[in-house]
Amino acid sequence: MDSPPVPYHSFRQFELFNCFLSRFLISLGLPKLNYLPLKKFDLIHSCQSIIVNDFPYVVDMVDHVVGFGNSRNCRHLLNKKFTRLVEHYLSSQNCKKILPATEYHRESLRTYLDISRFKEKIEVVYPAHHTVEVDMQKRGRDTVHLLFIGNRFYAKGGREVLKAFDILRNKYRVRLTMICSDIPDEVRARYASCQDLSLLPRLLPGSRLKLKMRNTITRLGWPVYQALPREEIMRLYQEADIFVLPDFMDSMVVYPEAMAHGIPIVSTDSPPTPEFVEDGVTGFLIPSPIFFLGEGVLKRWMDWYSFVEIIKKSEFPAMVGALVEKLSILIENRDVRERMGAEARRRVEEGKFSINERNNRLRRIYEEAVTR
Repeated sequence: MDSPPVPYHSFRQFELFNCFLSRFLISLGLPKLNYLPLKKFDLIHSCQSIIVNDFPYVVDMVDHVVGFGNSRNCRHLLNKKFTRLVEHYLSSQNCKKILPATEYHRESLRTYLDISRFKEKIEVVYPAHHTVEVDMQKRGRDTVHLLFIGNRFYAKGGREVLKAFDILRNKYRVRLTMICSDIPDEVRARYASCQDLSLLPRLLPGSRLKLKMRNTITRLGWPVYQALPREEIMRLYQEADIFVLPDFMDSMVVYPEAMAHGIPIVSTDSPPTPEFVEDGVTGFLIPSPIFFLGEGVLKRWMDWYSFVEIIKKSEFPAMVGALVEKLSILIENRDVRERMGAEARRRVEEGKFSINERNNRLRRIYEEAVTR
């Protein structure tokens, strides 16, 4: 790089500027466009944003193609101006590579865009997680510990997990830790006296207003914040026996995280989950009755909040029954839990979700992009 380094505070200022600019452009039905305050750069790695500088860059698709705009509102997928702009920039000479995080994300490109001019640039690069030291002696001694992590209570299947837990705690010695920033107040009140359930973060005096403000900011389209400090989340992973997240949306990064800790996973078959959880091998998948980016999108709903309202008004007893069935198998069979957890961990340590695998692929992609 020939240009001198840019001070960190300057990057922070431009980051804020780009955030406001991106939100403004999205409100006009345009894709996320970013400008960087640099005179020269060899290569830029962008996270689902289009770089308007005259620099070579690769774009990491950590979201469905809808994420090039407002990921909570799918109306722009019907906007020809939006799709043509995305196609134009992805096919430009500056865009060297498009890196969908899964095959499902790759398929979303084919579904909503004309990829004929840039299909050779597309290459799936899975998310990864570093290896983790786990003390297996802490697990499953007397009580089986279920762990749920996911903001957006209704869309992540939080209600269904609690219904399943009500059944399971009458049959087994089991406890549940639920990490979710938007657990409804009525849910907290209903389970206030339950000793086997932890609803985190806890609403301490003065924290309720702060939590509501953060959730409001998230609703406006800003990034979702972590409900707990990272160290606390890692500690809970160490203690967990089963990770459960029967969501109705395309969650992703949390799965390699749980797998790295050697925990079997119970989730839905909503994509891209089956690319992370192999049913009967690293966990169990149950049928999902509804999916945000499934066949109902653009027909029954077009935005996130309409979708959540449909979930709230619906009941999914078959899904709750399937959760109870699969969780019971794991609760009753420690050997099955440990075998599935060990295989999940192996896939993070030496499989397609390993840091080495991801870094080797990225290094090759970077070298090809620079030399090309």
